[in-house]
This record gives sequence, C-alpha cells and structure tokens, in this order.
Amino acid sequence: MKKQIIDLEKELRSQKKKQKKYPDVETKEKIMNLLKEKINIIEKKYKGEDLDEEEINDNRTALEKFEDLLKKQKNIRDSTQERDIFLEEEDKIREWDEIKKQQDEGLEAVHEGVKNLKYEAENAGKGIDEIGHIEKKTGKKIDNTRIKIDSQNERLKELVNKIRSSDKICCDIVLILILLGLICVLYSIIKHKFMK
Repeated sequence: MKKQIIDLEKELRSQKKKQKKYPDVETKEKIMNLLKEKINIIEKKYKGEDLDEEEINDNRTALEKFEDLLKKQKNIRDSTQERDIFLEEEDKIREWDEIKKQQDEGLEAVHEGVKNLKYEAENAGKGIDEIGHIEKKTGKKIDNTRIKIDSQNERLKELVNKIRSSDKICCDIVLILILLGLICVLYSIIKHKFMK
C-alpha cells in the first residue's frame, strides 16, 4: 500500500506542474491526504492500537463529502455538454461554416493558380535553357563568320592594293569608261521607253 501511495504522490506532483491540464489538482490533493489518514487508521487498527471513534467518523465523512463533490463536478460537466444550442449559437456556427467554406474555396483557387504558375515556370525554364543552347550555337557561328569576313577583307585589301598601284592606273581609266558607257546605254533605254 505504501508503494502505491508513493506512486500516487509522484503522479500528483507531476499534475501540479501541469495545472492547466489538470485543474482539479487541489481536490485530488485533499483526497490524497484523507487517504493517508485512512491508511494510518487502518495501520493502527492492524497493530492493535487504540483508535478514537471520532477520528474514524471524521475521516469517513470527509471522504464521503469529497466523493459527493466529485460526482457533482462530473454531473455539471456532463450537463453542460448535453444542453441545447441557442439560436444565436447556431447562427454563429452556420456563419463560421460558411466562412470556412469560402476560405476553402479561395484556398483551392490559390492552389490551382500556384499549380499553373509552377507549370508555366517549368516551361519558361525549359525555354530559357533552349535559348541558351541556341545562343551558344549562334555565338560559335558568328565567331566563325567574323573570322571568314576578316580573312576576306584582308584578301580584298591585298587585291585592291595590287590593282590600284600606280602602274595599274590604266585599269581605273578603263573601268570609269565602262561605267560611263553603261550610264549612256541606260539613258537611251529610258528615253525610248518613256518618250514614246
């Protein structure tokens, strides 16, 4: 019995630390003290010591009072849980359910929007990757083209320098004469076509 009392005392101490969870700790503590007194009475009776009848009756009546108090508290808790709901409370509950339903619908719409955004972001990421690959290929082609143009420009400069040297001035004169001849032919074609 003493071991069980020690276990009960440990449990009572742990419940005292969590009084928010166990609000009836004081009542339990009073019942515990009465149980200890009853155990002392039983031990005295077992050892054959003289007992005071008044002490036994006081202990018995105190225990009965606490049992009645516990029953009343339990009945109060049960009766509050079983009472009817007022109209105002029903209205508030319906209003709360409606708000909750609207919030759920809004959250569902947000969820769909986020899913669509995710899909579009993934597609945009793929497009950006493809553009990056195309840009790399285009960059290589541009570099190759620039190298070819530079080499062609160098060759053209060399060719012009060879043709335009001072001993080749005759070529320039011949080219200018050919150009003048072409202009005259063009003039005569236009004149015949539009002057008729």
